[in-house]
Amino acid sequence: MGGWKASAVGRKASAVGQKVSAVGRKVSAVGQKNSAVGRKVFAVGQKVSVVGQRL
Repeated sequence: MGGWKASAVGRKASAVGQKVSAVGRKVSAVGQKNSAVGRKVFAVGQKVSVVGQRL
């Protein structure tokens, strides 16, 4: 009986782990998108800075 309970608990823990892993991947994807947006904004800022220096 104890082994059966341990097995059930193990399956639940595994399912929770998979959910946490999926959330982690989503957060990572959002972070990568934010990073890409940040680089674009930085590039635009550099262009504006160059134009400002010419003026």
